[in-house]
Amino acid sequence: MRVLGTTREDESAQRLRRWAAPRSLLLIVGVAALMLTIWKWQSAERALAGACSAALSAQARLALVQNPELGLLLAMEAARVAPTATAEATLRDALLAYPVLAVLRGHKDDVRDAQFAPDGKTVGTASIDDTARLWDAATGKLLAKLTGHQDQVYTVAYSPDSKLLVTASEDKTARVWEVPSGEPVAVLGGHRLTVNSAVFSPDGRYVLSVSNDDTARVRDTSTWRTVATLEGHTSGLTSGAFSPDSRLVVTVSSDRTTRVWEASSGAPVGVFEGYLPSVTQATFSPDATLIVNSGVCDSATGCDPTVRIWDVRSGSRVRELHGHSAAVNSAVFSPDGKYVVTASDDETVRLWNLGTGESVAQFRGDGGAVQRAVFSPDGGMIATSSDQGSAQVWMPPSGPLGSTGGGDLVLRAPDGLSSIAFSPDGKRVVTGGWHGTARVWEVVGGRAHLAGLRSVGELLALAQARVGRTLTDGEKQQLVCE
Repeated sequence: MRVLGTTREDESAQRLRRWAAPRSLLLIVGVAALMLTIWKWQSAERALAGACSAALSAQARLALVQNPELGLLLAMEAARVAPTATAEATLRDALLAYPVLAVLRGHKDDVRDAQFAPDGKTVGTASIDDTARLWDAATGKLLAKLTGHQDQVYTVAYSPDSKLLVTASEDKTARVWEVPSGEPVAVLGGHRLTVNSAVFSPDGRYVLSVSNDDTARVRDTSTWRTVATLEGHTSGLTSGAFSPDSRLVVTVSSDRTTRVWEASSGAPVGVFEGYLPSVTQATFSPDATLIVNSGVCDSATGCDPTVRIWDVRSGSRVRELHGHSAAVNSAVFSPDGKYVVTASDDETVRLWNLGTGESVAQFRGDGGAVQRAVFSPDGGMIATSSDQGSAQVWMPPSGPLGSTGGGDLVLRAPDGLSSIAFSPDGKRVVTGGWHGTARVWEVVGGRAHLAGLRSVGELLALAQARVGRTLTDGEKQQLVCE
């Protein structure tokens, strides 16, 4: 009986194997076919993603020419869709074209001025939204919103120790604030009209405020009381500055004159008759023996674009700089006092040898009048801003600036620019912009920084930190693919 049972069990197993064998084969064939279908689908998806990424990369490169922020956002999309070699290369180029370290967002209207603190740790901004703000220069984090002015705020300036900030406003006052808390320290009243600017003296003992009421005031920072009222101009004052040794003050006015005063007493030192309808800026040489001024014209045809250098004590003209063909908006001395850089409505920036009076270098911007030109603290770079919303950092490879070179950098903000200033170490610039933004830009070391980032993920993280936003709905509608 045992043998018969075993035989029947064997026969059942054999029938089961005969039944299962072809079906297993069919199952294997089916699975293989499914896997092939999935592979083909994935291949098609990868091909489609690769094509979309390539199209987005091309769109990003086109956008980089006029709007680097948008170009970077598009390059980020390309890398997210497919992290191809082309997408990575585009993302790296976009990061170089938009070297923003921080976007300072929060003002409700145009930012008129933005400045680094002398220690480089904070940035102060002034806006026509009636406020000033303090920001962390490294992260862009808002530290304090300075409220108290009753009208537009035009300028910000730090004390030499970076502990105080002074603001100037349309509300006829200047105000002093603690840094970084933003706590109010003093309200500097006394002016009858708009205060156009206010600055600390280099030694920190005084604050100078200039006003449309035809006067300037020097105040003692230990008491905030006025120690000298500078009277003599016959029209509104546009700006003022201390000499590097803090002993003198220079003021400029729409009355066509530049005047120099003793800071401590307000005694007049000299009057320099202007050649422009309105003088808008004057600065001292590093040794405080010379001044250079600039201003605006009533019309392009009625303008004298000659830049004049004056001896402070004698009042005589020691040099005339000829070469610009339209009004000169900005003129400043180099840190070593050997050169002057000028910015003009003729769309050029010129570098002048003060000893010879010759133009030794000329730079042409992106188009439009160049409003401002400033030297880096070591004199190795020149930063400019134009009325077309772009800034440029010039790094001549050789010559009087003594730079080791590295190429010129164009900084384009999508919302236009109103001011530009270097950080104390010369590695960054901050720009004020329209529509409530300011930006901190990296101007030295950008390529080395990018070279240290090996993965697309690291590049995307850096890019997101720089733009601080995503594509808007309107921008998404312009995408060539998604």
